[in-house]
Amino acid sequence: MASVSVRWFGGIISLNRSEACFAAHGIPAAGELISATVALPWSALVIAAIALHKEWIASQMGEDGVDLHLNWGGFVHWVAPRGNPQACEESTQRAMAVAGAASS
Repeated sequence: MASVSVRWFGGIISLNRSEACFAAHGIPAAGELISATVALPWSALVIAAIALHKEWIASQMGEDGVDLHLNWGGFVHWVAPRGNPQACEESTQRAMAVAGAASS
């Protein structure tokens, strides 16, 4: 389960491995929802920012998850791995299966 700790620079959200893999890969339908609800050109910027953060989280994945460091403005300024680096293939497949079951 995610945990939050407050520091002088802002806060740290610690995600376990399954939560972090879900954050890194998410639900494909979310992009369609953003496109439908946010006007251009803002929707393109939001989708690009989300894709950048997903890639950043995936590239920093550790065997115990990741720590997202946020500043007081709410912006992620650092992503740190928890444990040894390890990609999340099996967790990704599980997250996508859950997302597919929820959308049908």
